Amino acid sequence: DMLKEFELTVSLTKSWCGSFGFTITRSKLDNCFYVQEVLDNPAKADGRLRPGDRLVMVNGHNVTNVTDDVAISILRSSSKRLHMVLGRAVQNLLPPPPPDTLQDIVISKTPSGQL
Repeated sequence: DMLKEFELTVSLTKSWCGSFGFTITRSKLDNCFYVQEVLDNPAKADGRLRPGDRLVMVNGHNVTNVTDDVAISILRSSSKRLHMVLGRAVQNLLPPPPPDTLQDIVISKTPSGQL
C-alpha cells in the first residue's frame, strides 16, 4: 500500500562552493532515495525541500530504482542547475498554521472550578 504522495518540482542552482545544500539517503524499505537533511543554501534558502521527500526524477533521469552509483553519478554530473521531481508523502504536506490565523478560544471557569 503506497502512501499517498503528491509531486513537486524543485530547481536549485549550485552554490559558489559547488554544493546544492542537502544530503540524500536510500531507504531499505523501498530502495528509493530520500532527502535526508537540508543543511545549507541553495536548498535552505529555497525552502521547498524537506527531509523525507522522495527523489523521483533528477535532471530528467528517473531515480526511483537505480543503484547508488547511478544516482550519485546523476547528481554529480549535474551542471549548475539541479532539476528535481520529488514525491512528498501527504502527511508531510502542511506546515502548521501561522499563530495569527488561529482563533482565540476563551475558556471560562464555573464557580465550582470546572472549565
